[in-house]
Amino acid sequence: MTGALIVLAVTIMAWFAVGSVVNVRKGHAAMRWLQDGLPSIGERTTVRWLGTTSVVMLVARAKAPFEQVTVVVFLEPRDSPWLWWLSRRRGRRDTLIVRTSLRRAPAERFEVIDPSSWSGRDARRASGGERWSVRGPAAGNGLSTLYKYERSVQQADALVSIVAATGVSLRRLSVSPAAPHLELHVDLPPATIPAAAVFTALRTVVERASAT
Repeated sequence: MTGALIVLAVTIMAWFAVGSVVNVRKGHAAMRWLQDGLPSIGERTTVRWLGTTSVVMLVARAKAPFEQVTVVVFLEPRDSPWLWWLSRRRGRRDTLIVRTSLRRAPAERFEVIDPSSWSGRDARRASGGERWSVRGPAAGNGLSTLYKYERSVQQADALVSIVAATGVSLRRLSVSPAAPHLELHVDLPPATIPAAAVFTALRTVVERASAT
């Protein structure tokens, strides 16, 4: 029995060590990737790690139409086998999250979500006390649109098309008159997708969202 416990303890420690190393490497790779995109939205960025599962970057001096931008690299909890297994069952994957406060708030409010993803389920929980109309999931992309007014659906489709054109996998796009005015969740993009293209698309989305 003692031998089995020792083997189990060593296995858990080894898993923690390997999972932590993998996440740190992925986090650093993501930050290198972001270097080609972040300058287009702001000049100064502060970076901090939250354990081995999150890297938070704050762009305080953001360029118009942004007021403030927070970028989060949200990684799977690979350092814990139980949490990793549970989180994957719930649809959590390595995710790039961008939260923005804008100089001009959007007039519309809607959510586009992937209901099978962690981001989508979190959005549904956060808005559970409100009354929404729901369209979807749409054929082809599996995304649902939560909206207050019919006119928002067309704008939501246009913004989703802009994001999809970059090749990233969209999990959540939130637009609101209240800060954060626009929130974007996508699967952490591979290095083959240029960060500059993703952030150029983000700027276009923000400009379209705040134009009405």
